[in-house]
Amino acid sequence: CWGEIMDLEINRRFYSIWAIANSLYTRFANKLGVSYPELMVLYALFTMKEITQKEISDSFGLPKQTVNSVIRGLKEKNYVMSKVCENDKRERALTLNEQGNEYASKIISPVLKAETQVYNIIGKERLIQANETMKLFNILFEKLIDDGEI
Repeated sequence: CWGEIMDLEINRRFYSIWAIANSLYTRFANKLGVSYPELMVLYALFTMKEITQKEISDSFGLPKQTVNSVIRGLKEKNYVMSKVCENDKRERALTLNEQGNEYASKIISPVLKAETQVYNIIGKERLIQANETMKLFNILFEKLIDDGEI
């Protein structure tokens, strides 16, 4: 019984920490004048230079339709260019144009600066460990969902 209580407390804390991190990025996005999904799409485009909508969706846990809506809005503002992917003609690789890069820089640079300050305090080894732990959690949890075990 004690082990189950401890496990539930650990689970609750884990989820709480994850939810608070998302909430902080949402607050930061609002402070920067964009939505959380737009922040994540701009983050992907700005840091990865060329990426598909599917890769953004998969990498940032955003619904495909949400990514599509954000990209459509960025295209309407003439911030994003697309080209057919060489390895899959059905996919389009997205990149920021010069105007889009300037826009994204104003939004993403403060995020990167804040993250870098925090990362410098935490230290590289602890960040790597946290990343690996979260990645393993996601892999195992997804496997349980996909296998129908939960």
